Amino acid sequence: MKKIAIVVLVLCMIFCASCVKKDNATEIQGNVSESAPEVVTDAVAEVAEEVAPEESSQITLYYSDNQAMYLEKEERGATVEEAADPEFVLRELMKGPDSTELVNVLPEGIKINSCKVEDDVCIIDLSKEFIEIQGSSAQQMVLYSVVNTLCAIDGVEKVRITIDGETNPKDCVFDLSEDIEADLSLLK
Repeated sequence: MKKIAIVVLVLCMIFCASCVKKDNATEIQGNVSESAPEVVTDAVAEVAEEVAPEESSQITLYYSDNQAMYLEKEERGATVEEAADPEFVLRELMKGPDSTELVNVLPEGIKINSCKVEDDVCIIDLSKEFIEIQGSSAQQMVLYSVVNTLCAIDGVEKVRITIDGETNPKDCVFDLSEDIEADLSLLK
């Protein structure tokens, strides 16, 4: 915040100096060293670099339509760093859609135990709430909401899911024994 205030102050000083009448300019000029404009310009450029906004990017999240028949994309702004972080993207998915036309199909209380990318595979360990879903179409929507979202990240081709550290827990209706690719046939 101090850097922004310094930039504003320096810009105000430059503006005010340019507004001084010409006859006062020679008097002021005698009091200011010849290198002052360069120092001010350099200071403004240095502070501007430090407060420059991070590069922006988009993340793609997949939510269900109102009829729970298809998945639909929702784009959100993020920094380049956030867009490359699968845990950040998954947390954004868990927040739910911004659009009232879409529905978050992830179960309440789901937790991310771990999340990393190795050799184009996003490996996530989720809490048991992920598999506590009734109905095969609802289960499919939940699974591919997560998989399609993570596969939309650059460098992620497949997703490996474990539940509380287990590859195939006994209550799981999904086949989690193999890495899962995105299924774009579910898109509206």
